Amino acid sequence: MNVTLPPEALIVLTSTRSALPFDAEALTAGPVLRRCQLDGACTTPLALSGVVDTSVHELGVDGTAVRNGVRLGAAAVAAGIASGAVAEAATYAAGGHQFGGPITALPTVRASLFDQTARAAAALSAVLAADTRDTFAAAAALTCVCDAAVDVAAAAPQVHGGYGHLKEYPAEHHVRDAVSLRAAVDAAGIAVSEAARLVGMP
Repeated sequence: MNVTLPPEALIVLTSTRSALPFDAEALTAGPVLRRCQLDGACTTPLALSGVVDTSVHELGVDGTAVRNGVRLGAAAVAAGIASGAVAEAATYAAGGHQFGGPITALPTVRASLFDQTARAAAALSAVLAADTRDTFAAAAALTCVCDAAVDVAAAAPQVHGGYGHLKEYPAEHHVRDAVSLRAAVDAAGIAVSEAARLVGMP
């Protein structure tokens, strides 16, 4: 599957108000790359060809706030993955039976569900509390919420009786979503760059 580009593509190069626009004719999209999950995301290589105007244009928006907003948007998706994973696990546990009784009778299952629910709620709260004007807060929310989503999604299939990427347990797709999202947004790289900026390093 190939991607159809809009009439004009705008690539923001800095965290200020400047950007470098390209006409669609100068950009060629390749095939959509195969991913572990996140079918709603579109990852495709772009090739630049021909002579383009490389002059920088001033934008009427705050580029830093836009970038922070994108990070918080990804964090919101991660929080949603965590919430979806624990909701499925709780529903399964409420109706399932094991060892001669309901799954929810097992103290370890109840403790796991409580921990997953608490982390999912904390993840959502972190997203809602972050300010798009605060670059560090947005980066911190993204990295923390992505990590929480991976942990919660990995714990949820255990309530179903499985682990990790076992496809016979439908809840495993949350694990794939969480891991794919964390990699796609480069949460680890953002954490490293913001940590350096925090202590005054370039």
